[in-house]
Amino acid sequence: MGQVVHIGYHNCRNRGSYEDIRQGVPFLSGPDENQWLTQGFYLWTDSPHYAMSWNGGRNVVVSEFEVTFESRDELLDLVGNARDIFEFEEMVDRAIKVLHGGDATKITVNQVISYFRELENDAEYAGVFPYHAVKAQDKSNTSSGEVVVRFVRTRRERLVALTRQQMCVFENARDKITFKSFVAPDEFAQRQG
Repeated sequence: MGQVVHIGYHNCRNRGSYEDIRQGVPFLSGPDENQWLTQGFYLWTDSPHYAMSWNGGRNVVVSEFEVTFESRDELLDLVGNARDIFEFEEMVDRAIKVLHGGDATKITVNQVISYFRELENDAEYAGVFPYHAVKAQDKSNTSSGEVVVRFVRTRRERLVALTRQQMCVFENARDKITFKSFVAPDEFAQRQG
């Protein structure tokens, strides 16, 4: 299977000069448990929409990147790949047993990914989590809402679209991220080079 390229948008506060921010983006997230997909470089996927609104309208810089994987198997895609979603469901079940003695009410996505990333670092478990990144979506109550439309009038199934999607590229895969341009603010976007 050949290369797979994703487009992502990174949001950061506008603190520092153009050159400082250009050299620093994307910024590595913190290592704490508040990181949805563990520590890494976070990118909103496909559109700058959510990157533009993240950080509550503060003075931000939004930059665009390409993320290139040598194969689709380097990304754990919890948005658009049923095989990956079923695999993650098995990971969740395993992590619940190990981390919380079977109590599913205590598990988080962060804990599952952290657990398997730690296992991957142990030679005995090499290959259990071969991913360089995770892509996920959340169901939030964003101001732009989600698009929910029936497929046909006589059935109840509905298309659910416009979810917030993020990709977290792990620190050891930083070389897979390539800066393309600044999207905002205007003075950064106009000063490409």
